Amino acid sequence: MPPPPTFSMSLFATLTLALFLTPQPDITMPGFRKVVQEVAIENPNDFDGWQVVAAMFLGPSHMTRVEPNVPFRYSSKYSTRIYAIPSGTPVPVQLDGKRIPREALEKFLSTAIPVKLPSSVPILSPVTRNLTTLRIESISEEAVQLQTVREQEFDSSGKTVGWLRVWGMPVGTVILGICALVFLRRRRLRRALG
Repeated sequence: MPPPPTFSMSLFATLTLALFLTPQPDITMPGFRKVVQEVAIENPNDFDGWQVVAAMFLGPSHMTRVEPNVPFRYSSKYSTRIYAIPSGTPVPVQLDGKRIPREALEKFLSTAIPVKLPSSVPILSPVTRNLTTLRIESISEEAVQLQTVREQEFDSSGKTVGWLRVWGMPVGTVILGICALVFLRRRRLRRALG
């Protein structure tokens, strides 16, 4: 009779299972490549008494003052968030390459950025950059409300990539393959009957 599994074996099995079942936004699967993700906000200056900044809550320090329709980098891995800071409040700045202290940002209103476009695409995809454009619906003492205006995908030359360009080649290849199989099947039947 084999010995019962030890605690370390069951712990290893649990951690391995958790690794495979937990979504990993920063891991690129084979056959895929990363794309640049950016966010732009149409109206950050429409709210008197507030200044709007974007900052990475985790990982490397990076803070950007949000300007109207000027894209800034987004990272799901490092949890880029939008912060509403009362006007006149000194914005915490990065000094000598050190991280912005998390406590300096936690006291301000913040919200997650609703980016739904994928961070990686199939290797053959023409997409190299994603842009999510948002609009601030309201800023109050309790919350910052964001609304998605549009989502766009761009190729390496900066042209918008449409649905047909992304899915045209794979769908066209499947249709062409089905037509070839039907043609070969009919040809084989004619030979068998003829």
